[in-house]
Amino acid sequence: MHIKSLKNDQSLHDAFIEISKQNRSNYIHEIVYLVIESKLNRKNIQIVLSKHSIKDIGIIKNELLDVLIEYSNIVLRDNVLSETEKTNFEFLKLYFGIKEGDFYKNKRLEIKNILNKQFEKLYDDNLITHLEAEHNFILQEMFDLNYDQFDILKEDIIIKAIEKGAEITNLDTANKNILNKKNKFKFWKKQ
Repeated sequence: MHIKSLKNDQSLHDAFIEISKQNRSNYIHEIVYLVIESKLNRKNIQIVLSKHSIKDIGIIKNELLDVLIEYSNIVLRDNVLSETEKTNFEFLKLYFGIKEGDFYKNKRLEIKNILNKQFEKLYDDNLITHLEAEHNFILQEMFDLNYDQFDILKEDIIIKAIEKGAEITNLDTANKNILNKKNKFKFWKKQ
């Protein structure tokens, strides 16, 4: 993806105003304000980093991941990720130097919490429709998860759905071993 600019819209602005109210380091606040003021670009990020004697954006990656976690929590409140929100999230990952595997490696618990909120709604009726499977795919892409990582993160909710009577074939998972885990869980629960 070639970086041009974020799709500045009211929801991006509002989300980053909300993010700016969080207690964060000065350099993160300055980067957040670059988004608010529609001035986020590599040059301006580098100016902020230089001002705070930060040699590389990778040094503050964890804090930038936190900003993206907060942004994802905000844009997913309505359980929908619009095309603009999806595009902005991808641009932010690029600007912030987030690479595939960074979310899973550094923020697994946080993304699991975000995804569980989405999964609870999606799996509530014990059936994943084609549209819901597409939403799952978007969530998987959003956090740069491979299929196995994504299946691991949704295991608990799939087990709950199976316990409520769902058929595994209706739950958008390739992890057939989940039935073995469910049976082991039942065994330990009885003890």
